[in-house]
Amino acid sequence: MLNREFKAFAEKVAEAATTVVSSCAINPPRGTSYAFAQLGDTIEMDVPFRELSFEGVPHRTNVRLQPTTDCLVYLSDPPFLVVTLNEIEIASLERVQFGLKQFDMVLVLKDFAKSPLHINSIPTNLLDDVKQWLE
Repeated sequence: MLNREFKAFAEKVAEAATTVVSSCAINPPRGTSYAFAQLGDTIEMDVPFRELSFEGVPHRTNVRLQPTTDCLVYLSDPPFLVVTLNEIEIASLERVQFGLKQFDMVLVLKDFAKSPLHINSIPTNLLDDVKQWLE
């Protein structure tokens, strides 16, 4: 029941945001000389793929990271993690060896001024799921 209520909430937010974006594209707010979006643009909510989720350590604690169509997210407790696929230049899987129970993933971002994101201690049995999401 909670999932259905949240889905309805997300759909209402997307609908309201689409209305606001369309209105701003037609009549930009005062003081701006640009439009925020093209008329007819829609905003869609991204839903995590639970079957591709995996455990990892992006900061200091082991958390469940959930891939979506466009992002890798952890939103349950701070520090939150949101990395879009558009930001990632290279994903390097490290310590992938026979006999090891865990591997690490380093995400090198397109903005080389930012440091790479290290996600450590991902269980080796989830390697295929991580690869499938990255592809």
